[in-house]
Amino acid sequence: MKVRVVNLNYLANKINIPGHFWQELTTKEIKAVFPTLVNTHAIKATAHFQSDENGTTLFNIDADAKSVSGFEAYIQIAPGEIVLDYVFDSETKSTDVLGTMVTAGYFETKPNSNGIREIIYFASFKLADVAYYVELGGIEAEKEVLKSEIFELVGHLIEGGAADLGVFQPVVPELREERLDLALYANWSKEMG
Repeated sequence: MKVRVVNLNYLANKINIPGHFWQELTTKEIKAVFPTLVNTHAIKATAHFQSDENGTTLFNIDADAKSVSGFEAYIQIAPGEIVLDYVFDSETKSTDVLGTMVTAGYFETKPNSNGIREIIYFASFKLADVAYYVELGGIEAEKEVLKSEIFELVGHLIEGGAADLGVFQPVVPELREERLDLALYANWSKEMG
């Protein structure tokens, strides 16, 4: 399968997500979502929720997981399907890892002004009804170490089983539907000195 890098940030100002809020994961929540990974990585994670008249639902979890080697991976977990605002122009392959079908690939950037290429490895898979996306990057000289690191990371996630997404007790903040008018703010700033 061939995919292409697409930057959707230009849509950011046109997208309105009513009822969106987020919370940093507690230590207890991190252990429930990443049961085996907590033994090998330092994890910081944020849960994104959607709240409306029908209640509150989890949209996804964004996490950074730093290994003892110092490599920092991005992990996204979501109920059902992962939603990314970019894809990589590269070939992917699917293979069985510990009884789970994993689709993975890598992307090489063009050399920077110093001739250094960046390598980005990525993988996606599902455990029960929980979808995972993992991404790890670094310089081309670390290519083999990065490959090994992401393989181990995916293995730890699969060994831990599907994340316990029922662990969350989100606190819905007071949601406001205000938009900042920059021209009005600029005039107000001048007046306030």
